[in-house]
Amino acid sequence: MRSAAAISEHLDTRTAAIEVALMLEQAMSGPIDIVFVFASFHHREALELAIADIRRTLAPKTIIGMTTESVVGCDLELEGVAGLSALAMQLPGISI
Repeated sequence: MRSAAAISEHLDTRTAAIEVALMLEQAMSGPIDIVFVFASFHHREALELAIADIRRTLAPKTIIGMTTESVVGCDLELEGVAGLSALAMQLPGISI
């Protein structure tokens, strides 16, 4: 199993999503099985577009997105401010 995490504090949802996707793309080699996306309420209006941007960049088999009260990742905890993070995983031998 391999995994990588990325986080963005950018207020623009799609910019944050692309930043996170590019960081994950650099950190991972090979196909990605699942990506979990966590977004602060600031990003709720455009979360569907953000997930589409991440899907286009990483082409994971499965992607799950949700809004959260706080966003954590990469030694940061973003509470009450814009935040978008993602966790990408390669799960060889596991069916989702």
